Amino acid sequence: ALAHAAWCYQVRTSFAWSESEESDAERAVDHARNAIAADRDDAVALATGAFVLGMVGHDLDSAGIAISRAIELNANDARVLGYAGSVRCFEGDQDTSIGYFEDALRLSPGDPMAFAYKQGLAQSLLLAGKFAEAAHMAAHAVQENPNFGPGSRTLAAACAHIGDADKARQAVARLLETDPKTSVAYIARRLPFRDEAQFAILLDGLRKAGLPGE
Repeated sequence: ALAHAAWCYQVRTSFAWSESEESDAERAVDHARNAIAADRDDAVALATGAFVLGMVGHDLDSAGIAISRAIELNANDARVLGYAGSVRCFEGDQDTSIGYFEDALRLSPGDPMAFAYKQGLAQSLLLAGKFAEAAHMAAHAVQENPNFGPGSRTLAAACAHIGDADKARQAVARLLETDPKTSVAYIARRLPFRDEAQFAILLDGLRKAGLPGE
């Protein structure tokens, strides 16, 4: 319950559905820490808490420890693998992240959250410099869920890097439909990537795609 509550508050803050982002962010992080402390033998709870700590709290050290424990407990759960892929992506370990997302999709190809795993895989491919592969996978994520902003974000950056300006602009337009407040500066503040050079790949791609700077 604690982990699910943390995830719910994370969703509210990440998609600008919150009336008080600061308050909801604090609740998300508090619930995540409590979930990790209370559910040391629950892989899904640990993985969920780890993701929220990384995404909202930007505490990648604690997130990394919790996700390692979750993988030790159950490396055959798509949810655990999906969250592990995200945390390793934030840490800058794109090779491991790519492997986790691929495993999640192989284990649960019909998963209702497959679009999120495909977006995560696309993002890791992008940060690894594999722009064409990233664009291909991000397009699949957007096709499965056009309203999932991160998919359009990754697609825009990847298309910009491979020189497909039309698709990049279309992806930016879709991203702004789902989240009108988003900008390069907003993303730079919100996402917790540790490797600045990798983060620059995403931000530079979004600038090239035409996303507003502020």
